[in-house]
Amino acid sequence: MTGSGLAFVALDVETANADAGSICQIGLAIYEGGRLVDEWSTLVDPEAHFDPRNR
Repeated sequence: MTGSGLAFVALDVETANADAGSICQIGLAIYEGGRLVDEWSTLVDPEAHFDPRNR
């Protein structure tokens, strides 16, 4: 950890439909001292249908 304060990584997972196994995007955000210092995301082929409300 650099500087002072809390450091953590936030993880966000998006799904294509109500099935928790239909992951279509993953994102990470790195915070240090209350500030966003880096972020990353990628799309994933869920090999499942997309619910119309998720489009």
